[in-house]
Amino acid sequence: MSNLRLLITMLAVLPMQGYVSVSFAHETERLDYHACRTLVEKGDILPMAELHQRVDRLTEGRMLDTTLLRHGSGYIYEMEVAGRDGVVRIIYVDARTGSLLTE
Repeated sequence: MSNLRLLITMLAVLPMQGYVSVSFAHETERLDYHACRTLVEKGDILPMAELHQRVDRLTEGRMLDTTLLRHGSGYIYEMEVAGRDGVVRIIYVDARTGSLLTE
């Protein structure tokens, strides 16, 4: 299954589950704007703007906040999304591929 198709499928299921639980408590570091910009320029991660557009379109919700995290040797976007139902959900997306991450 393609990454985009997987992302669409997972985002369609999110409202039914209420949230996605992903454990990133260990070995996780928040990165600032400058680190994010450098990684985007090097092509190591997708730009946040591109992910915002995908998530906004697929969830029919509104992006409230996004944080770039370094987890081990990978990068993850933590995204806070307000759904049409008024429920705020936290989702995690692989910053390199755009794939939705689940535990």
